[in-house]
Amino acid sequence: MLDFLKMLWRAFVFLKDLVFGVLAVLILLGVIALLSPATDKTVPEKAALVLKLDGYLVEQRSAADPLVLLGGGEGLIPETLLRDVIKGIDRAAKDDRIKALTLELDGFYGAGPGALENVAAAIKRFKAAGKPVYAYGRYYTEPQYYLASLADEIWLHPMGGVLLTGYGQYNVYMKDALDRLKVTVNVFQAGKYKSFVEPYTRDGMSDAARESMQSLYADLWGNYTQDVEAARKARDFHLTETIATAADSIAANGGDLAEFAVQKKAVDKLSAYAGFIEHMQGLVGEGKDADGLSTYAQVDLSTYLAATADQDKTKGDAVGVIYVSGEIVDGEAPPGMAGGDTIARMIRQAVEEDSVKALVVRVDSPGGSATAAEAIREQLMQARVKGLPIITSMGSVAASGGYWVAAGTDEIWAEPSTVTGSIGVFGILPTFERTLGMVGIQSDGVGTTPLSDIGDLTRPLNPDARRIVQTTVENTYRRFLGIVANNRNISIDQADAAGQGRPWSGIAARKLNLVDHIGGLEDAVAAAAKRAKLTDYRVVHMDPLEPWAGLILRKLFGVGVAASGAKASAPLPATGAAEQLKALATRLGMARVMGLGSVQAVCLECLPLTPPRALAAMPGREMAGVAGLAGLTGVAEEFGLARAR
Repeated sequence: MLDFLKMLWRAFVFLKDLVFGVLAVLILLGVIALLSPATDKTVPEKAALVLKLDGYLVEQRSAADPLVLLGGGEGLIPETLLRDVIKGIDRAAKDDRIKALTLELDGFYGAGPGALENVAAAIKRFKAAGKPVYAYGRYYTEPQYYLASLADEIWLHPMGGVLLTGYGQYNVYMKDALDRLKVTVNVFQAGKYKSFVEPYTRDGMSDAARESMQSLYADLWGNYTQDVEAARKARDFHLTETIATAADSIAANGGDLAEFAVQKKAVDKLSAYAGFIEHMQGLVGEGKDADGLSTYAQVDLSTYLAATADQDKTKGDAVGVIYVSGEIVDGEAPPGMAGGDTIARMIRQAVEEDSVKALVVRVDSPGGSATAAEAIREQLMQARVKGLPIITSMGSVAASGGYWVAAGTDEIWAEPSTVTGSIGVFGILPTFERTLGMVGIQSDGVGTTPLSDIGDLTRPLNPDARRIVQTTVENTYRRFLGIVANNRNISIDQADAAGQGRPWSGIAARKLNLVDHIGGLEDAVAAAAKRAKLTDYRVVHMDPLEPWAGLILRKLFGVGVAASGAKASAPLPATGAAEQLKALATRLGMARVMGLGSVQAVCLECLPLTPPRALAAMPGREMAGVAGLAGLTGVAEEFGLARAR
């Protein structure tokens, strides 16, 4: 009996190991399948390349949060890589199988002006190859219409519309509310136009900020209007006149936005999607979509890139591209944010990689931590000392800390509508001693030095600490000016005149000698190759690794979907008074600019142009301080002041 039980146990162990072994193999094969490119690598002999821009157009996808994905994906925002779009369009322009390009833009949330200009340039190259472009949509706003305007025909659903409102930015100002709550906002800044702190310190925009913002948005809207009217010149479309007469014209036709668009020559044809399919079938033939339903012969972007992956060079000399995308933060950071240590390490890796002969730094950031920006710049300077040519390519935004990084390179390229400059720094430290006093709470204690209570939000900032912070901010600004003057070969006074925290468009920055050339990423790569004396080379995009758990779960939810952080997770419970006040500061929107060690170089005007880390992709949709506005209600409730007037 004992021998029988032993044999039975061994059989059980064997079966257990076999089952778990098979499961492990199946899981491994599943992970490999998820991470592999699309299996359907066929391109019809006659087809249209369908460009369905999904969500925001970004330079670098945000890392997916596994917890958000496991929770059902709520708060996820789709993202499409700009570099994939450019590669697909350029490759299709030379592919005899691709007869047309269709822009189906209903799922397109938007992009910064610089990214739109990149895609527009690729569409123009496609048309220069003698191939037509068609656009279809139910509604067109600024980003959708900018791309659609380049189409040979713009189709619109009869119940849709074109509504272009122009650019703008309207901030929420909280000074009065903070005063009522007795919150002391200690502000330290260097730069007349550095307006990031204004929502916390004013009841409205300062004259300097208004001057700066009006000039910037006038430049950007001027570029937009010029490009759109040039694209629709054959149709005699006039954007300024269309907007000026919109209210009267729409009222006169009974509120029919689609008819208004046709009347003003903003679109060419009104039709349901079935009509568009029939038209495209006449051009490229019939085909099937992913669900097996009849449509026109087509191939989507991801399938096309997978099918033509053999055209990507994998060996030989290379120009590396490193992305500084999103807010610049100290330490390590996942894709979609610019961690100073993360990017510095990637630069070192590029220097040590024998095949990388030149480097392009693609900056799409409104700035952030000055120390993190300096860590990146220092590493770029070291790479240059070792003989590696380094070029900056500016995306939609390369301002403040983003420009700090660019000042460490040999040459700077910008898009016409890049927002750059904003050379200035600031710091904010809120304290709550008066707020606590309203409800009978006082702070007292001992310290070994007059500076021992620095950072304690229950106590006012003492004069010595105030002087230290202000002089630190001023010193950082002087360093910033020195870096700019040295890199651009101008005087400190000239750097200061172009600085003072004022943002500029790419074209304006070129006139001020803050950038060298106007052009896109492809131009910067070619310039880097020229400096390295390369004629035959490949381009290697160097991204930080995404955590494997988030990558696998993101693949399960669909390629190109990432967590944007639009829905912030709740902070951990605070255990002490100081921690609770820091949590309140977070709710006021001040957490990332709070403290002695966090001197910031951030551009307020640029945040709306940084999708999807801001609330929207185009100007006029973001309200700076909206997080703080929501937080104020919570602060008032916590201190029993919800009904205060």
